[in-house]
Amino acid sequence: MSNIVYEDKMYNAETKREYISIHKKGTQKNLERIFKITQVFESDMNKELYSFTREELRKLFFTFMASTPSASKSSVQYVSGYIDWAIDEGYFEGVNPLETVDVRWKEQFVVKPEKNYWTDVEMKEMVKGIVSAQVAVVFYAPFIGIKGTENSEIVNLKKTDIDADALTARLIDQDKSIRMIGVDHDFIRLCQQAVKEEEFIKSNGNPEKGIKSETAQLISNEFIVRSVDIGVKNTQEADGMVVYRRYSTVAEYFDEPKLNPTSVMYSGMLAKAKQLLLDGKLNKEGYKEIAEQFNFNEITLRRYKDDFLNERTIKELYDIS
Repeated sequence: MSNIVYEDKMYNAETKREYISIHKKGTQKNLERIFKITQVFESDMNKELYSFTREELRKLFFTFMASTPSASKSSVQYVSGYIDWAIDEGYFEGVNPLETVDVRWKEQFVVKPEKNYWTDVEMKEMVKGIVSAQVAVVFYAPFIGIKGTENSEIVNLKKTDIDADALTARLIDQDKSIRMIGVDHDFIRLCQQAVKEEEFIKSNGNPEKGIKSETAQLISNEFIVRSVDIGVKNTQEADGMVVYRRYSTVAEYFDEPKLNPTSVMYSGMLAKAKQLLLDGKLNKEGYKEIAEQFNFNEITLRRYKDDFLNERTIKELYDIS
């Protein structure tokens, strides 16, 4: 068997297609994708995949760009299965270097791409991972269109501004302008929980060693988002910087450096646009609906559509064909 690269971009394609053919269609597609990735390494080394050492395989697996431990583990298992088969068929005399690796080894090849936007599912998973509702409500608000100048719509929110039955919120911006928007059950729930909290949990429950206290008392007033009590009576809204500080905690905890109120707001726009697209309503009226929810004008809409608020970005983010 000659070691050459075939036009279909699989190294030793005949042998690999023989292996692919014994699997079901879904698995066949995964194997084809994997072998088209491995051919670059195989060609550079002039060496068949089944004869790679463990160290060579370790370097290879990072090129798969697995986004989750599960995907990393799956790639290792696919390659290991191919090596086992090659040994059984007599293509390779030796042992499978992946035979004795544990789950931790298989899951080490996660390469996290830097994200600019997050799906609705990813957002809600992160919300679940935030231990304090005082932080979670601040984090989730921009996703459904609540932000304002210097985050004023978030920090100006009072208990009386939320209507749980009508699923609406009354928002006040920095210039005192008022608007009403629809909200979801998740936001209502977070507001209700945030109001009840009396203590602020630092560093999302993961404080640095030696910290004097893992919690801090919250100011008691009529606002949903409240500052930490520093011993001064305060009946006013929290400073807009509270939002950035809480976002900083979330971004660090989830290792997502680009998480901020604006990127989450853009993600919320894309989530709403995705649903409109799936419903066949991402038209002029659909975009107008997004603009009203997120409070921007026609000129800004044109810029957003050029930059990210378009079908191409939606389909890439949500993997829609």
